[in-house]
Amino acid sequence: MIPSPQECLDIMKEYNMLEHIVRHSLLVKRVAVCLAEELNRAEEDLDISKVTAGAFLHDIIKTRSIITGEDHAKAGGELLERLGFNGISEIVRQHVTLDNEIISPTVSEIEVVNYADKRVKHDKVVALEERFADIRKRYGDNEKRVCLINLSEHNAIDLERKLFSRLSITPGALFTISLRVRDSSSCPIKGRGRNNFPNYASHLQAIFARSSSTKSSK
Repeated sequence: MIPSPQECLDIMKEYNMLEHIVRHSLLVKRVAVCLAEELNRAEEDLDISKVTAGAFLHDIIKTRSIITGEDHAKAGGELLERLGFNGISEIVRQHVTLDNEIISPTVSEIEVVNYADKRVKHDKVVALEERFADIRKRYGDNEKRVCLINLSEHNAIDLERKLFSRLSITPGALFTISLRVRDSSSCPIKGRGRNNFPNYASHLQAIFARSSSTKSSK
């Protein structure tokens, strides 16, 4: 079963999601849905209702985990299973780290939400480089965590290449999405080509350079 948008908002309220996490989740939802719609126009077959609900609820346990220290992705997936929402529990469980076997020739709802979350820093769409720099600053308090964060960034770069290789837009298209525009069915990236968005090349060059440096140092 998949919760409706209103059910998602009710669950967010019931679990006392902090306001800044609510704003982050709302923007991740907008990014994920816009991206999924573009991919469907490119002949993918994504369930928009799954993408919507999974993005809304990907951080459902984040507020509690600030106190408990639990794995909020794993706990969030388990919660949604208990609530009977098996249709999105895996999206939530894998929104931080994808299972290896999820990488396939086709694109999944899990991958879309995972990537959308990697592009939203707090309540602003940013490049992967900026998002992971912030993650390293906040959570990279030991060498093991830094290594895991670097690996996650490398995987996010690979996922970004996979997603946008199917599209006529670049990752920079997502910079046009924000919470300042009233949420609606109209996606701001719809029908726009690669040359109509901010230049993303400088961001990618820096990310790829660091990724190559990390590989060579192993």
